[in-house]
Amino acid sequence: MGLLTTGQINISALRLQVGDQDMRTLFRNAAKYHQTEGPSSGWGSFADDSVHATREVLRNSFEPGNPSLSRNQWQTPVIEARYYFEEANTTLRKALGEVADRDQYFQRRGLDFILLDEVEDDGVLTVLVSTTNSSEIKTIVKPALENLVTPGYENASAMVTDYANTDDFDPDLFLWLFYRDAHARQLSPSLKISDISRMESRNGKIWRSRFSQGASIDRADILALIAKGNATFGPAKFSFTYSGNPDSFFEITLSSDLSFSVLRTSEYDDEDMADLPEDEYWPRMVQDVWQVLIPAIRRAHRVDTDWHTSERANFIQQCKTAVHKI
Repeated sequence: MGLLTTGQINISALRLQVGDQDMRTLFRNAAKYHQTEGPSSGWGSFADDSVHATREVLRNSFEPGNPSLSRNQWQTPVIEARYYFEEANTTLRKALGEVADRDQYFQRRGLDFILLDEVEDDGVLTVLVSTTNSSEIKTIVKPALENLVTPGYENASAMVTDYANTDDFDPDLFLWLFYRDAHARQLSPSLKISDISRMESRNGKIWRSRFSQGASIDRADILALIAKGNATFGPAKFSFTYSGNPDSFFEITLSSDLSFSVLRTSEYDDEDMADLPEDEYWPRMVQDVWQVLIPAIRRAHRVDTDWHTSERANFIQQCKTAVHKI
């Protein structure tokens, strides 16, 4: 649906090069959405009623709230804003006929943006946006971000790139999580894997497999893929318990391009956190997944020297042995 406050939460991670512009400048450039006689776009608030951003016809006008600029729970400067845009519903247009007014067949949609200044003064922002649709990222997300950047600032190219382009994500992490799920679920003192409920794999350029309703080495088909030694795993759906800050249960999907989904079964143990309104709860959860959970998983994989030196090879050999016994 494209919002953090309703439906499935799917997140793409991007980078926006802003040069020496500060967050206040970008915030001021986030022009508020209002309808005009032609196609319109603009910004609003996560607290806006979601009905106004989910293919609502334009004859139902509304006044959006304001984007927010603050520091989040990790003291990271952050802009939270809903971006509204309009598109024609061609089916509705045909049904209404040529004489229909534009506000009868044009619909309003929205996407939620979180802009994070994770490394202050480096001129690059992290952008978490609520879509993984490549067409929407190209035609809607990137132009919206580019228009936030004021021309003329030093190094302000307004270039938008995939986060994964400059992040060396190791796809071996997915194989490692299979191993730890089977042998040692406590990944670190505060992080434990609870379940792998779905996993995809690719063997070569064409062959692709999807495993659902539980993905573990108890399955002969997964054993066989691991035993071959050349399959690439991911994306996958995992459950984790985290006993650090925040004390939480996370259920997510994670891809090697660092896009991710947050399932609404995820929850905080803290009662005060659980009582947050929807427009605060889920944006906070998305930021905790990005700034706490994913780094914790990657860090646990990186420092597992036994895995990198010997256990990876041993694990593949164990899978080969198990396959021959079937």
